[in-house]
Amino acid sequence: YNEYKSYLSSMGPETYIKGGENLSVDDLLYRFALSWSPLYIFYVMMLSIYWLSSPFTVYLPVFAGIKPTNESFKCLTETCEALRIANGTEALCMEHTFPNNTKEPVIKPREYSWQMDRTSFVVDLELYCKRNDADVTLVSSMYFVGALIGLLISGYLLDNIGRKKGCIMGATLAMVASFIGTFCRNYEFLLIIRVLQGMGNFVVITGAYVLLLEILPAKLRNFANGYSMILWAMGYPLAALISYLIPTWNYLFLASTILIAIVSVSIIFMIESPRYFIICGDYEAAKASLERLAGMARGKFDIQSVNLQDDGKEGGDKARSQSIGQQLKEFLRHPVMLGELVIQMFTWFVSALSFYGFNFGWSSILPDIYIGYLLASIGELIAYVAAVPVIHALGRRCGMIVFFGGAIVSYLIAILDVDLGGGYTLESISCLVGLVFVSAAFGGIYLYTAELAPTSHRGMFFALCSSSARIGSFLGPYAIGYLFDITHKAIPLGILAFLCALCALGMLFLVETGDRKIPDVAAEVTERRKGFKIFGSA
Repeated sequence: YNEYKSYLSSMGPETYIKGGENLSVDDLLYRFALSWSPLYIFYVMMLSIYWLSSPFTVYLPVFAGIKPTNESFKCLTETCEALRIANGTEALCMEHTFPNNTKEPVIKPREYSWQMDRTSFVVDLELYCKRNDADVTLVSSMYFVGALIGLLISGYLLDNIGRKKGCIMGATLAMVASFIGTFCRNYEFLLIIRVLQGMGNFVVITGAYVLLLEILPAKLRNFANGYSMILWAMGYPLAALISYLIPTWNYLFLASTILIAIVSVSIIFMIESPRYFIICGDYEAAKASLERLAGMARGKFDIQSVNLQDDGKEGGDKARSQSIGQQLKEFLRHPVMLGELVIQMFTWFVSALSFYGFNFGWSSILPDIYIGYLLASIGELIAYVAAVPVIHALGRRCGMIVFFGGAIVSYLIAILDVDLGGGYTLESISCLVGLVFVSAAFGGIYLYTAELAPTSHRGMFFALCSSSARIGSFLGPYAIGYLFDITHKAIPLGILAFLCALCALGMLFLVETGDRKIPDVAAEVTERRKGFKIFGSA
């Protein structure tokens, strides 16, 4: 920064970039960012604002599908009351089976009435029986099936159509799907809506994040990543507040639509990544994007007269054409890039398995669902704030190892049976602490992946890594919630500790990226690993 201040002094108070200079995109972005323009800072912050709405959409079934208890319905006959006392809500699921295999409920609908303060799709769609537990969980998990499909599609959209256009398409799909949920009265239809929500939402999250990091210099990406994750954490209390104020589950989908519409306004004003245009060989469009960014920064920037270099390569790689076929060929030509991708995909899978498994399972681990999500929000907020200085001090690789190490210790401690009173146990507290470390790792892996991937493959990297995370997200509610119910808690917790240990081991085989420019093409990934050492760096 001091060197840059000296440079500004030599250029005069009004001109930060003279014409005729040979500069890379990183050089230009560095000078834009350090102009400290309030408008530029506001623009960068708004690129991540969509993350604020995501937790509400993701965890909407938790609040819209509250399970009824024994006190949730009132019996109108003595027979019904006797069965309710003996069997609870399962009394409503008991059936007479006749010789012709037809079935009839023991308690007729006219024999009871619901006494719930809030509506629930579990009640309206008759999913309150134990045999329907998997169906209720599926409503949450189908969101990640949609996210998986959307992310696979986004790999093409972001790398071949553009970051901004991909975000616009994703936001439109997410809004339409959420609005349709306002009128949903059918279980199968609800599953389709959740798939569409997941498809749209994660295309936007991925596209906006990639665009954000591509317009920032290396030294600021860690802080921007932390800010994005903090917005995600702040989405939890927002989700809990909205859900608390709206007692009708269908209207929660309408609230989700309005929230997505508000945060999507920022997408309209997005400036396409100049790095994306360079990879496509469109240097004029890249300069146009840089001019728009320069217009928000302080000072005068003569962009059109700059000799734009493709991160130091003379004239750029103009012979390269951006296509899926070209991307796949480059994985074969540069197996090092493929190896880094595989390690990243596994790390995303494990992080999502833990992260979403616990966040969908607090009702089983903590005594109160609303307090559970409030504590989870505080824990994640602590994680994302603390992750910034930890990553800054230790680097991406060592920071990730520390985060996974903390998760391992927390999971092993949670196996012990210790009652702390008030409905809390050592298990519940340790799982909350473990979530802090997992959240920090999940936030860090976003940043690490963006910096490891070349611009030519960044959309594909995020699509594949986040897709593997969606598989973990889909399995998480089953692995945590279901296994906690049917096995000893040592089994799911032990599995998670072992998987986190493998992730920590995998980090040793990745290079440190915090002090380097983002690679633009696959050849730079191979070049970056020259002199690499597992216990140290070149």
